[in-house]
Amino acid sequence: MPVPSPTAGPRAPASRHSWGLCDRRTSSTANEREERSRTIYYELRQYTTTVESAVEFQANFGDELLPVLAESGFDLVGAWTIEIGDGSSADLLWLLRWQSLEAREAAYRTVRSDPRNAAFRERNAAFLVSTTSQLLKPASFSPLT
Repeated sequence: MPVPSPTAGPRAPASRHSWGLCDRRTSSTANEREERSRTIYYELRQYTTTVESAVEFQANFGDELLPVLAESGFDLVGAWTIEIGDGSSADLLWLLRWQSLEAREAAYRTVRSDPRNAAFRERNAAFLVSTTSQLLKPASFSPLT
């Protein structure tokens, strides 16, 4: 079941101030909750910066924020910049793996309360143009199921 966006439209960018680290909850049936408990989810996040600040932002992300995310329970599968296609090298895409939606919520609660995260966001806010986040559930035929 897709996680509804708190803003209009399914692909609306997250608030610049929240960095997209929002807590999204939905009501569900017992069967839906059971299915979610067996599903590994992936979250694709994209941070777009100004071209001039891309290298600095990405270095800061790797050096400052990544350790905080790992300590908070984030499981980083990979991170990329765009070489060919829509976007530019100013786009940082990163993929997270979640064992459950509850694990995701707990990790976001933890990282939001970490002062190092707040300091990173304050120092790097001027670099950020937009953020997007998509919670992905593997298709039945995916090797990731």
